[in-house]
Amino acid sequence: MRENLTKVTKKKIDPTQSKEAGRPRNDIDWEAFENLCSIYCTQSEIASWFKVDTKTLVNAVKKKYETEEFSEVYKKFSETGKCSLRRYQFVQAKTRPNMAIWLGKQLLGQRDDPSFDLLIRAEEAIKQLAQKLEEMERIIKKSHTEPSPQ
Repeated sequence: MRENLTKVTKKKIDPTQSKEAGRPRNDIDWEAFENLCSIYCTQSEIASWFKVDTKTLVNAVKKKYETEEFSEVYKKFSETGKCSLRRYQFVQAKTRPNMAIWLGKQLLGQRDDPSFDLLIRAEEAIKQLAQKLEEMERIIKKSHTEPSPQ
């Protein structure tokens, strides 16, 4: 029986038919990688998408993009996602006032001014007081012009 084991382990390997050791290679579709970065997928999610370990992904990125760190590559491609999002927001702002207001606050430094809101309320209160004063004046004038009952 021992002879059979040694025969199995001492097989001659033909070098022209040798296979790579380890698991089969998972090729990364770099266009898909860049698109996943642009929609802000995490490193773990991207690795899962390609069915590889995160370390494998990081090493593949370093190899593909020549010495750049994963974070640098990720940042570069995620910026295109920001452009797409901003473009969509501007389109939405044309028909949705709340989006236009939000963009104004984010990009133009506009803000809701509570003192402005307070000023509007004060103006309304003053108008109401003026109306009541006019009404009281009419009542007083009317009472002075009418003869008093005796």
